[in-house]
Amino acid sequence: MKNLINLDIKTALKDKVERVYIIGSFQNEDWNRCQSDIDLVCIDSSFVEFPYFVNLYYVKDCLAKLPFKFDIFLYTRKQFYAKMRQNPRFRDEINNSVLI
Repeated sequence: MKNLINLDIKTALKDKVERVYIIGSFQNEDWNRCQSDIDLVCIDSSFVEFPYFVNLYYVKDCLAKLPFKFDIFLYTRKQFYAKMRQNPRFRDEINNSVLI
């Protein structure tokens, strides 16, 4: 099931976002699609060109056909690497995530 969800997300964001990590409770065996959001960390160099909410709408629009709830976190490459250096908890989340 989770492999199919990964594939759906990967297909929806292919050639639209450079890198996508699935983090958080989605990794747990007891994840319940009815009660839990899928947390996505999206990284793309183009995010710097547009305001945050324009980028957020763009990613949400790409995922609109999928029957899941998402929490989406957007970063440029520079922001992502800065957060990785400064926030050990975030770094642990990324290290334990699924890169799709």
